[in-house]
Amino acid sequence: AVTTTIGVYAFGACSEGQLGIPSLGDRDCIETPTLISFLSSFPVHSLACGDRHSVALLSTGQLFSWGDNEAGQLARDSRLSTPLPIASLPPTAKIIKVTCGAQHTVCLGSNGEMFAWGANSFGQCGSSSDFSVSVGVPRRVVTGDLGRKVVSDIACGSNSTMALTREGEVFVCGDNRWGQLARDLPVKSA
Repeated sequence: AVTTTIGVYAFGACSEGQLGIPSLGDRDCIETPTLISFLSSFPVHSLACGDRHSVALLSTGQLFSWGDNEAGQLARDSRLSTPLPIASLPPTAKIIKVTCGAQHTVCLGSNGEMFAWGANSFGQCGSSSDFSVSVGVPRRVVTGDLGRKVVSDIACGSNSTMALTREGEVFVCGDNRWGQLARDLPVKSA
């Protein structure tokens, strides 16, 4: 939870470091909102959470990630219980929104570019070349017509990603086992 003053509080399951509070150790769960002290000196704009990972968007456009990294969803080499900056985004990308699926992360730059990383087992990172390979670093999503569009909003399901363009078009990618991509409706698939 982000407060109106500087402060981010976390509670819930913490077995993979997803709360960003290293002092919790191996506890399974914390029921009381607890300050993530590391982030106290940063202007946190918003948070996004996956199954076992978390990402904070600062008002400067910088991203911090922590928690489970089994599929590369932190954009680094290992699991973290302390929030650390994601340094692998292009330096010119001022991020304005971040969202998470179960094991993937997607962010939107102020210029309308969309970046994705993490699990790609259903193509949820917008990469249709190899579903068996996770994407460990942020990559710009340019699949199909989406690469020529200005994205204005993004959202993630557990194993899917949606993008809304400035023109009002919806692009979807990922898991459609239960019809969550609305493939039978007039939407474009990335």
